[in-house]
Amino acid sequence: MAENDVAIQLDASNQAFEALTPYFGAMCCEAASFCFEQHGHAVPTRAALSGCETPHAHFHWAPPALQAAATYRDKDVAAENGAYALAIAVLNQVHGYRAIERSAKGNGFRFLDWHDARRPAVQWQGASGGLGNL
Repeated sequence: MAENDVAIQLDASNQAFEALTPYFGAMCCEAASFCFEQHGHAVPTRAALSGCETPHAHFHWAPPALQAAATYRDKDVAAENGAYALAIAVLNQVHGYRAIERSAKGNGFRFLDWHDARRPAVQWQGASGGLGNL
């Protein structure tokens, strides 16, 4: 792991998911793991980060259960839910933001985040499959 890289644990116990139900956080992390596995990535998976001072992240994930292929048969939904996990974890680990709620259905997805008590709450929104802009 390079000096400036960050290690990110993809599981529901990660503090980044604490405002969401453990089931939703776990499902998103499992979807990310399923996508990583389907594309032949090893654990940890090194990925370039765009729009971050940290150039790369190493995602640590558990291989998904055998039932994952049946669960994530719709690859678009798997990618979307996996992208939620990656975005939430990166925004928390790299930028200090944390999700506080999921928005109602609309275009893309939205989570409300804040950095710390000294800053006002900000809303972060991104299209499905991307980390969006801060």
